Amino acid sequence: MKVRHVLQSSLATLACFGTLIPQQNLNAAEAAPETQVSQADAPAAVEKVIDIELDRQGRLLGALVDRNGKPEALKKIQIRQGKKLLAETKTDREGRFEVSKLRGGIYQVISKDQAALVRVWSNGTAPPKSKELVLLVTGQATRGQGFIPSGFTTGLLGLGVGIAGLTIGIINMRENNDLQRDIDRLERSLR
Repeated sequence: MKVRHVLQSSLATLACFGTLIPQQNLNAAEAAPETQVSQADAPAAVEKVIDIELDRQGRLLGALVDRNGKPEALKKIQIRQGKKLLAETKTDREGRFEVSKLRGGIYQVISKDQAALVRVWSNGTAPPKSKELVLLVTGQATRGQGFIPSGFTTGLLGLGVGIAGLTIGIINMRENNDLQRDIDRLERSLR
């Protein structure tokens, strides 16, 4: 009985500890040096749609800077609509870029490690809070903090915690069944 109690307490502790362990790696991966932008390289998630007004010449204007505000010179920028590549350009020495021949619509503006989803408006038709240029900020994005590395070790730890939880559930079900039998016996004896 004492061994059973110790085992049960140990498994309960392990299961509680398992709830504190992240099930996925939340640390951002290190950015690789920029080579070229492709749909596979593009960031997967874009936070929100930004309203942008084209300039008087019908150009989409933008800038690419690092997280310290320093211009990112001669970097590739793509304009996509869904999976379709509409335009490709490079930033100038001041990190600025422009794209002509766009109509109103929703586009993705993509650099190596950043993307913006923009709703482009013709000049004079944009809502009052629209911006005049797209600003992309590069650098390693930190999506969260984790204290356990991902991979094989975390997978095994998660498996162990899952087995511990299953074991505790089985033990508790068995004890519950034993208690129910005892209650049933007492009820029968009282009749």
